[in-house]
Amino acid sequence: MLMRQGKFFLVFDIGGTSIRTGLYNEEHRRLERFRKTCTPNFMNREDASSEAIVEQMLGMLKQEADALCGECHLAGICAALPSPMAPDGTLWRMPTVLGPRDPGGFRLQDKLQDLWPDVPVAMLNDVSAAGYYRVAQGGRDFAIVTIGSGIGLKVFLDAKPRTGPNGRGGEIGHFSVHEPIAGDLACDCGGGLHLGAVASGRGTLRVARHMAAADPVAYGKSLAARLARDTCGCLSNEVLVAAFRDNDPWTVQVMTVSASHLAKALAFLHLSLGLEEIVLVGGFASACGDKYRELLAHLAGRYAWDTGQDWSAIIRTETQPDTVALEGAGYFMATRPVHRQCEAQHA
Repeated sequence: MLMRQGKFFLVFDIGGTSIRTGLYNEEHRRLERFRKTCTPNFMNREDASSEAIVEQMLGMLKQEADALCGECHLAGICAALPSPMAPDGTLWRMPTVLGPRDPGGFRLQDKLQDLWPDVPVAMLNDVSAAGYYRVAQGGRDFAIVTIGSGIGLKVFLDAKPRTGPNGRGGEIGHFSVHEPIAGDLACDCGGGLHLGAVASGRGTLRVARHMAAADPVAYGKSLAARLARDTCGCLSNEVLVAAFRDNDPWTVQVMTVSASHLAKALAFLHLSLGLEEIVLVGGFASACGDKYRELLAHLAGRYAWDTGQDWSAIIRTETQPDTVALEGAGYFMATRPVHRQCEAQHA
């Protein structure tokens, strides 16, 4: 049973697929409890406007918090959001939640504060929040990469995320790969063939479905096809992950095509900044397991100048993928003045 005494922070990790809500104990620097539910998004609320989706999301945050916190006294709240964030808290875009119709420029600070008028509210980018978990472990100079509904990146130097004066840094998921590797696949943001459109969890599934349609004979012989038939013919991320972990040749090829573009980005990141630690987080990376990390390390070595790097040591996977952003958001709140209203880390 959770003790009511103590100083607690309510923390949210809002992703394109799931919302995680946690209660962080400031004194013991740990997450006491957490809940997980599905995110309302443009895929499961196809007819809803962006404004309606945001309002439903806010209602869900309040509902989840009430179920989790009970009568605990809250010292602060931090929402980790899947958006680049301006210093004043403006969210530039949330494509994994709002899709290509996202008008951008949402101001959630006031809406969150209205839900909890007596508690200081802060906001963070979700990948920055995950990075602060690594900072809590002693990390100083590293990159954190999330592979889930989308692709996200934050570079931490001297234990601070470097996002530039307007908070736009780290959005490699929306870099165009400019190659017809899998047809003209659209990103959630509406852009054509962005990295996230082919290398995220959703992107890998797009690539798999394209390759299955392009060569149905090869697909039909695969373990992925057999597993899909067992699930009413639905080729899903769960099917891909199971087949990949079982070393199905067709699925390994799909994953290689998809991951090669992310590996190029990681190789460029290392060569440009010299970072020796690249940490993978996110639901898709976690589900695929160490085999996926090994694939990325192998591919990154192909695309980088060989100066003796050990790519298997450089690219590592976080051991607590489901709660890493909650832990990081809690650490952020526990080590900063609670009156701070939003993340504003400048380059």
